[in-house]
Amino acid sequence: MTLLEEGFLKHKGGEYHHIYALNKMAKQGKVVFKRIEGTRYDLGHAGGYLKAL
Repeated sequence: MTLLEEGFLKHKGGEYHHIYALNKMAKQGKVVFKRIEGTRYDLGHAGGYLKAL
């Protein structure tokens, strides 16, 4: 079973966020990131989508 599947099975409804899998991978030293500058828009929200246009 993948970490995403494991996290989804523990999920209790609503929007699923994959933070469970990311946290487990981070503890195993398997997560890398690059901080970037810019503006973040929430495209899952109507107001954020309109701002992005």
